[in-house]
Amino acid sequence: ILYAIRNAHDRGAKVFFDPGAFNTITLSRNYFEKVSELSNIISANLKEAKTLAQAHNTSDAVQILSEKVPLLIIRLGEEGCIVSSNEYKIKVPAPNVKAIDSTGAGDAFNAAFISGIIKKWSLNDIANFANWFAAKTTEQIGARSFPFKSEIIKVTRSFKREL
Repeated sequence: ILYAIRNAHDRGAKVFFDPGAFNTITLSRNYFEKVSELSNIISANLKEAKTLAQAHNTSDAVQILSEKVPLLIIRLGEEGCIVSSNEYKIKVPAPNVKAIDSTGAGDAFNAAFISGIIKKWSLNDIANFANWFAAKTTEQIGARSFPFKSEIIKVTRSFKREL
């Protein structure tokens, strides 16, 4: 994985990194440090972010990781997310849903976030969309319970591209 990330980084590709599980960070700290240094975007849940940053609280994790990567996303589950870059720091709340199963919600969030980056939406719109998309996936059992295309179009209709 590190070879692929170095290769992508050296060729100018943007690297979007999700550490996956906090306990693997502790076991392979040097590996995760190297991957973080080569990443353009880190998207981690709060436990992963604190472990990566070796921080005890959220604000310290945000500050430490924001200095290492151009764009940081900390997923907070039902509380939404924090998005931080050099010039931008926001906490975006998640919509209220009746969550049944959170399996795959982090992956759904990341996919929606990447989609918003590709479409060049504002970070605020991207974060709102990613929160909504992930929340919708929790309303049913299973990791593949995505919203319908018609719902996605309705939610994203007002989003504008940033130039």
